Amino acid sequence: MKTEPFLEEKAGMNESRLVELENGTFHCNARWAMGGMAHRIVSTSVGNTLDKWTTPKSQLDLGKTATVDGGLIRLSHSAIDKKSRILHCKSNDSTVTPGPKNSHRYRNSMTVFMSYD
Repeated sequence: MKTEPFLEEKAGMNESRLVELENGTFHCNARWAMGGMAHRIVSTSVGNTLDKWTTPKSQLDLGKTATVDGGLIRLSHSAIDKKSRILHCKSNDSTVTPGPKNSHRYRNSMTVFMSYD
């Protein structure tokens, strides 16, 4: 996953999704909460607890996206299904209606990514 440092004072994150990774840590994927077009924001727990996290970063390998909710779910676990698979979905909509909130009119162009890590 390609990421870059995220400046917390520039934007917030919300509509977060968590998934447990194979090593027992947790991965958080969140919506960029500032409107317009942006990257998803990611962070990983330090150890298998939820009290310490890595510095949030912009996830660059998924491209810019509408700042709407995304999905994240574990499809399978290697201990049970012989493969570790995580699904992530997001809107590819780049149609923004000009205005104070940069609202997105369409959410019908979706992509689902599958990760084996």
